[in-house]
Amino acid sequence: MTESVLPLPEYQFWYTAIRTDNFEEIQHTLNTEKDEAKMDLLNGAFEQDATLEETRDEISRRLVISRVWHLVVVLCSKKTIELFMDHKVNIFSKCESGSNVIHTMILAAAFQPNIEEEMMEKYKHLMSSLSKEDKSALLMEDNDQEMRPLEFAMQNSTTGLFQGEFSQLCQCSQKQFQSLQNNSVKWTLFQ
Repeated sequence: MTESVLPLPEYQFWYTAIRTDNFEEIQHTLNTEKDEAKMDLLNGAFEQDATLEETRDEISRRLVISRVWHLVVVLCSKKTIELFMDHKVNIFSKCESGSNVIHTMILAAAFQPNIEEEMMEKYKHLMSSLSKEDKSALLMEDNDQEMRPLEFAMQNSTTGLFQGEFSQLCQCSQKQFQSLQNNSVKWTLFQ
């Protein structure tokens, strides 16, 4: 599957609908687009140019999120997240840094500590919507820094809320989870 680039201003309507969590507009667009175009809208990445720089919202001012799915999970309601999942978004899409959607949620919480609880609620909602296999795959996936989401959360000081959920929802064995915790502590001390 090739990555679709959504250049602005051509896709400004889509970026604005997501940024403002305009559920009706998003739903209408996804319901009326043909399959290939819909997949591009679900799984593409906005081209980062001056227009994107000028229109980013507060969460994105210091954190550039261009992958559509990641932006939806950070900025939109649970209802919109469900809509994307109903339309078969690629939940495993990665951003330029190799981060999956959970890494992005952690980074958003690190950049904006006042939204950490909101990210935790969205995280719980997302995890409750996924199969055991998909949960494990996302939680065990490394980014380009070779960190899994739990390790990334520890490195970014967002462990309070995320660590409890990772231990409950991670579908790996207790031994694997303990190994993750030990490696995270060693990595954090190394830093």
